[in-house]
Parts: sequence; C-alpha cells; structure tokens
Amino acid sequence: MFSTKLRYIYITLLGAYSFLNIKFTEGDKALSTNLSDLNLFIVIILLTISVWECNHLIERTRVRVEKITSRLIYQFLISIGAVIILSLITSYLIGIITIPEALLPGFKQALGFAFRINLFLHCINAIYQYNKELNNTQLEAERLKKQSTEAQLETLRNQVNPHFLFNSLNILTSIIEEDTKTAVKYVSELSKVYRYLLKNEQENLVQLEEELDFIESYVFLLKLRFHENLEIDIITDENTKQSIPPFTLQLLIENAIKHNEVSSYHKLKISIHQQNDHLIVENNTRARTDNSKRSGIGLSNITNRYQLLTSSKPEISNETEKFIVRLPVIDAITYEDNHNRR
Repeated sequence: MFSTKLRYIYITLLGAYSFLNIKFTEGDKALSTNLSDLNLFIVIILLTISVWECNHLIERTRVRVEKITSRLIYQFLISIGAVIILSLITSYLIGIITIPEALLPGFKQALGFAFRINLFLHCINAIYQYNKELNNTQLEAERLKKQSTEAQLETLRNQVNPHFLFNSLNILTSIIEEDTKTAVKYVSELSKVYRYLLKNEQENLVQLEEELDFIESYVFLLKLRFHENLEIDIITDENTKQSIPPFTLQLLIENAIKHNEVSSYHKLKISIHQQNDHLIVENNTRARTDNSKRSGIGLSNITNRYQLLTSSKPEISNETEKFIVRLPVIDAITYEDNHNRR
C-alpha cells in the first residue's frame, strides 16, 4: 500500500482530514506551542508525509518472513521507532520556530499525533495486504484448477485416439481379408476420418455441423464392414452451429457396436436426432453373447469431458430394449465466457 503511485494524493487528503478534525474538536488549544493555522497545517502534512515515507522504506526492505501476519507485525514494530524519531525531530524544529529557549516543546502532542497516523495507516495496510493475499490465493487456485482441467482433458483425448485406432485397424484387417479393392476405398475414407481427428485433437469443442460431417465418413467405414446389418439414421435441425466435445458421436456409435450384436438376425439400429437443446443418440439393445471384457472408456470419457467443460451433463438411459444418451449441445459463446471466468 505504501508504494502506491497515488500516495501523495492520499497523504494530502489524510493530512487535510487530520487538520480539520483537530480544528473542529479544538484540539489545537491543547498544544503547548502557539502555531498559526497555516503552520499547523504544514506541520501535519509534513509529519504525515514523513510517517508514510518511512513506512514506504520499511515496506521495500526485504524481510525473510513468509507469513503475512509476521511480516506486518515486524513492519509495525520497526515503524514505532521511526515515529519516535520523527516526533523528536518535529518537536525540535517547532521549538526553534516558536520557543527557541525550550528544547522539545510539544513532543507528546507530536508523538501522539504521529502514532495515531501510523496506527491508522498500518490498519489500512493490513486490510490491503490481506485482501491482496486473498486475491492472489484465489487467482492461483483458479490457475491450478484450469491447469488441472486442461490436463484431464488431454488425458481424455489420449484415451480416444488409441481406442479409435485399435478399432479402425481391426475393421481394416477384416476388410482386407475379404476384398482388396474395398480395403483401398476404406483406407481413403479412413484418411479423411483421421484428418478430422488430427485437426481437432487439441480442441475442447467443435461445431455440431463438423462433427456430423465426420460421422458421415465414419459411418461409411462401418457400413463397409457391417453392410445392411447396421442402420444409422441422422436427422438434425438446420441449426448445427452449436457445439459438442469432438468425437462424442463416434464414441457412442462405437460403444453401441461394441456392446450389442450386429448380425442379419439382430440388426443394430442407431438413431441420431436433435430435440431442443439436446442431441439424442439411441439404439436398440441385444447384448453380445461373448464374454470379452468391457473397458468402459467410451461413456466415461464423454461424461468426464462434459463435467470439465460445462455444468450440463449427458443423460444416460438403459431401457429394456433401448439405450438412450441425451447430449447437451453447448453454446460456444457461453462456453468461452464461462471458461475465461475460471
């Protein structure tokens, strides 16, 4: 506080207030010296400046005390010595002007005034320092929270890429064994999918329109493997400018295929459509009969990403014959505002 560039304005205001307070309460009549109003005002201003600047020098002194309370107490104790010295000098100079034969006239009054000014300034400084410390603590907490969020998002993204690559290679292996030409076409479409993945791997959100274009390429790859056994219908409104976390729809489709039978006897039907501010992804259920372990990466990844990005959470409903996921679509502008406040 003592280092502020506006300190001389504060000093003038404090000095003027002190002078008016003394005159209003007739405190000047208790002085042992006979000073005119002008001289009294000058003495008060000079003493206020001296007390403030001494504290300024003390504040600038590097003290190896980390705790703010200990540091403020140390500075206050040092300032008391400075106040005593300033009071001695002030009363001596007043004596030279008013009562040359007296050594230190008005010392008690000067000391009392300087001490009150010093105590008042240190109270204000303590409030200022504690408030500054609180703000710094809050900013540091927000910075760490932001870093933690970004680190978690990065971890979640890294879960998507190996998982997607693993499944893609499995599909490609299956197609190569059946039809080389189809495999070439598959590689071409797969490159489009990975172009999208590489473009958006560092993004927290993508426009729904982009995600849907990506899903069309992804669905093409799936249809090459499952043919008519897999039906995916995508019906959306004209407003596709809102956003969702990237690869969300791909993970849900992948999850449906992984957990359900896809055959000519039991076709898997997946529907994607908009409903107000939600994107609804649903599929019929027919649990696979194999006993392969489920990693659970898909749904947990989506849920965790939404928790890190927005207060709105996906709603998951596992009904008797249907599995439904309601994904909130996110307004990118609202997301940016909330993200910048963190």
